[in-house]
Amino acid sequence: MSQTDLIQALISLLDSAEPLTSSALSERILEYGSKAVPYLIEALSHTRLSRSWRAANILAEIDDLRWFVPMVMAVRADNPLLGHAAANALAKRYPEYAIAPLVAALPFCHAIVQLRIIAILEELRATEAIPQLIELLASSDSTTMRTAILQALGTLGNKSLSNIARQYLDDPDPHVRKRARRCLAKFGELVTEANLLTWSF
Repeated sequence: MSQTDLIQALISLLDSAEPLTSSALSERILEYGSKAVPYLIEALSHTRLSRSWRAANILAEIDDLRWFVPMVMAVRADNPLLGHAAANALAKRYPEYAIAPLVAALPFCHAIVQLRIIAILEELRATEAIPQLIELLASSDSTTMRTAILQALGTLGNKSLSNIARQYLDDPDPHVRKRARRCLAKFGELVTEANLLTWSF
């Protein structure tokens, strides 16, 4: 069996492997390093989630820019587990290059992936993402999403975003209201009950 055939055979076994077996397979595939990259890239678009998801996680361990663009495309996958794994792979291996494509992908991803991207952007201190986050905040009807975005804006932004945060002090959801207050506190504005009463008129 040629090396190529062996790599492809190992990758095909990822479809049905149990967790422990999958870990051992991943280690075997990683031994081939960049030689396995073309076949792992091909696996990213496989119809079996187990193969594509595990391929994304393996690629994240290999420093090879050939998988960067295919992984960016995988962020927008219909299956959120693959999109989540792809976003993690990009942030883990190439954080300095990942910000722009993750921001661009944000409006087009599954909600689960959006939440992960928001957390990544906050972790990477990606202030360039602020306009897109504000746009998503304004259009979202998800309390979880609004809470996550306000959390990120509190980390990435400054007092210039205070007016945006204040809009959510009377949000129907108490978690969103709490996050809006924390966001304003990070901007140096202490929000009290008296403030809330004043702003409500």
